Amino acid sequence: MSDGSPKANGANGHAFSNDLHHPSPTRARKLNPHIARAFNNELSVNAQRAAAAAAGILSERNTPAPPDDAPPSVKATSAARRANRQATRRRIFPTVDYQERVSYFDPQSSYANFRGFFVLFWIGLAIMVITQMLRNVRETGALLNFRQWPLFTKDLAELGYSDVLMCSSTAVSLPLHLLFVKSKGLLQWERGGIIIQSLYQAAWLWFWIGWPFLRDWTWTAQVFFTLHTLVLFMKMHSYAFYNGHLSDTLIRLKQLDMPIGPATHLNAAVHYPSASFRLSEATPGEDEDKEEPDLSPVLQLREDLAKELTSPMGNVTYPQNLTIANFADYLLCPTLCYELEYPRMPKRSYLELFYKTLAVFGCIFLMTVVSEEFIIPILDESRLRLQRSRTGIDGALMFAEAVSRLLFPFMITFLLVFMVIFEYVLGAFAEITRFADRQFYDDWWNSTDWMEFSREWNIPVHHFFRRHVYSASRGIMSKPAATGLTFLISAIAHELIMGCITRKFRGYGFVLMMLQIPFVAIQQLPFIKRRELLNNIIFWICMILGLSLILRPQRLADNATLGALARSPHHSSKPCDPRLTVYRQTPYITSMATPTPLWLDCDTGHDDAFAILLATHHPGLELLGISTTYGNAPLNHTTYNTRAILKAINREDVPVYAGSTKPFCRPVHAAADIHGETGLDGTTCLPSPTVPVKDDMVAVEAMYRALISTPPKSAWLVAVGALTNSALLFAVHPDLAEHVAGVSIMGGAIGGGFTDAPMGVVDGEGERFGNWTPWAEFNIWLDPESANAVFRNEVLARKTTIVPLDLSHQFLATPKVQRGLLYGFNSGFEPAGLTLEALNHVPVVRRLFFEILTFFAKTYADVFGLVAGPPTHDPLAVAAIFAPELFIDNGGERYSVKVITEGAHDTSDSARGGQSQCGRTVAEPLPKGCDGVRIPRSLAVEKLWRMLEECLARAETSVKESTSA
Repeated sequence: MSDGSPKANGANGHAFSNDLHHPSPTRARKLNPHIARAFNNELSVNAQRAAAAAAGILSERNTPAPPDDAPPSVKATSAARRANRQATRRRIFPTVDYQERVSYFDPQSSYANFRGFFVLFWIGLAIMVITQMLRNVRETGALLNFRQWPLFTKDLAELGYSDVLMCSSTAVSLPLHLLFVKSKGLLQWERGGIIIQSLYQAAWLWFWIGWPFLRDWTWTAQVFFTLHTLVLFMKMHSYAFYNGHLSDTLIRLKQLDMPIGPATHLNAAVHYPSASFRLSEATPGEDEDKEEPDLSPVLQLREDLAKELTSPMGNVTYPQNLTIANFADYLLCPTLCYELEYPRMPKRSYLELFYKTLAVFGCIFLMTVVSEEFIIPILDESRLRLQRSRTGIDGALMFAEAVSRLLFPFMITFLLVFMVIFEYVLGAFAEITRFADRQFYDDWWNSTDWMEFSREWNIPVHHFFRRHVYSASRGIMSKPAATGLTFLISAIAHELIMGCITRKFRGYGFVLMMLQIPFVAIQQLPFIKRRELLNNIIFWICMILGLSLILRPQRLADNATLGALARSPHHSSKPCDPRLTVYRQTPYITSMATPTPLWLDCDTGHDDAFAILLATHHPGLELLGISTTYGNAPLNHTTYNTRAILKAINREDVPVYAGSTKPFCRPVHAAADIHGETGLDGTTCLPSPTVPVKDDMVAVEAMYRALISTPPKSAWLVAVGALTNSALLFAVHPDLAEHVAGVSIMGGAIGGGFTDAPMGVVDGEGERFGNWTPWAEFNIWLDPESANAVFRNEVLARKTTIVPLDLSHQFLATPKVQRGLLYGFNSGFEPAGLTLEALNHVPVVRRLFFEILTFFAKTYADVFGLVAGPPTHDPLAVAAIFAPELFIDNGGERYSVKVITEGAHDTSDSARGGQSQCGRTVAEPLPKGCDGVRIPRSLAVEKLWRMLEECLARAETSVKESTSA
């Protein structure tokens, strides 16, 4: 076209003008000041030369100046040469050009490009992750230990099927709307159609929101599914109601084709709210088209209705859009507001799509590391400290400290969540669909009030609320009421997400969201509104504090009851029962909302005492009872030791049953060289038990009744001695094998370089991997037939965890650990020497476990040459049932395990030091993915020792409360 009118280019109708092909005059630029100064000097020099020539004193020059009557162009060229010569002269002190300027970070600066800080943000995160990896390698031997990995993999297939089904169910809106369009009666949109669609949407939302709760998914799967449910609900609502409006518009347009009568609606065309204007800028009638003065009212109305049915780019007209392809395309487009047509990019960049997909998984990885290393430990530590607080002031200070420590990691997590959703996920879908409008957020970090933040940090949701909530409600309520309704719906959605995480609806998220309304009102006051820097500071303080406070009240409420009971004078007459605690260890909220029940079968010696401590005073465990067996000492000694330890830690409420006195078909033996004649030699702090052994039934029957009374797949049997009781239990009650969640056993030695743990050297025998014979571990060697029966049980094998010597010898009670248990790892107090006077100031229960370890360390150094500290075997079998993430099994290795029962089996030197392999544990690896026995290779040593010290602190508090009562 030669008239310069725009042409539609491609399917999107991009307009171009022919004027682009004609040059336009260049705007005059400011003259270089140096050239201007030289040009002025040239003029003045000519005047001086003229005066000098008249006086006869002018000397000759190599380059004469242009004459006075030279054209201005010649004079300008001469001035430019002079300026360039002066600029090239060497100067000893270069001129500094001082101007009136501000720094880049000055509030008055207009500079806004800080991309380098964006790069620095990612580099800082990389440094943080690398540092944590190095620390993990030093402490555990693994780069990263993901406790949360099971949360991402559990229910994954069911989540995928459910999500596909949920997405497909939204397509019901398309046939429903086709039904509404074709109807000429009650099913038209403005009559019954809107009611039917609303009822379907309500039922759809109710079902899919409740589905994850019904299926009891992990919180990660539930949050993802709930967020996707809300997104699809908003998409479905926008699709149905916008097309419903167009359906009414089409009916009105068709009515104008008939003779105009009294029943014909001649009201102005209704324009659906656009998704491109701000609430604060909207005024009544501002988006109504101006009437053409030359058109009649009917023609004007027909034109307005036709425009409403046509996309702004002119390529799609309703109802041509009512197709499956259009609906599927809309579901993939990164927008929540339906339009007949969207602007598109000419082509998609597959390289950009790859980068954004990679960034999605990278951000999720970083979020997992931040949560694993910097959030969960703080929450766990503060939870235990809060439970031990004695006064309200102590609890408040601990709460404030925890919130302060969570500020930075929560802020990092929030920024990563923002990036992964609004920059990478939405960007990837925009690339897939060639969606051109990719401004999914604005500079919300410069927000001065919460209203501005709500508009700019999540533009797709803001567009939806503006079009389908605020604008839709403005016809029946005032602007403040419509704004309040918008915030109310948003707050309910936020509280729903919090409920998915914590499985409790306490309203903290709802209240914090609704508090934005009074904050906005305060910040709109004239004397506050004009202080933009102050408002931005207030915004960031509220943002950072809110992220930390959003979870801490949930944790505080869980522990408020226990803390109140601990401080109540009416409750002090009874020992504090740790089983009252509701264990909430983020992110294991789903699986550990209630304590894990277990039965402990032990031959109480030095390391068994730590297993009892962990089983009784960890808030995530519920100890159903203890059965004793022979092993470290005869049965009468191990039973007495068990009762004495329970007395020392104030847990004599735990029932104790005496079990087997000897193996099925072997003579009984003891380990006096390691544990002493009593099985618990070396301490003067062991109290005398006051509660007798239970004798109302045999031990095996007590074990069965306690375990079978728990919900299916919830209780564990933990065996840290000979497996005689365990084998008899499952032989008499084979149904129990299917009922229990699993069996955790401390026993066996794998050898063959299974780990690089120091196994010890015996004089005259050299290096070995067994602790009783060169081949066999003591617990398995005592009764190899019973051990083999348990390991070869096909039902139990897939749910059995073995903690072998190869693993427990990594868990050494070094002198540093011994002092940490004595004084507390975080106490900061340690005397110059461990004198008797210094020990007298230590609580008796701490001194007891310290003396247990020092004796244990001496015997292991004398017998096995392990001078670094004794391996503390038995508590690992307890920890493995509720903290499996602390035990690394190389990506899910599983084994088929058997025990060699042939060969010499006695305590003679020839049997213990010879070639007999009786009692040896043989583990054969299974193909990846097969069910079998789990045998970890490494563990998080420091975290487990700190866990034991926290349990010791809880025992100390319980003893103090009992003593004061």
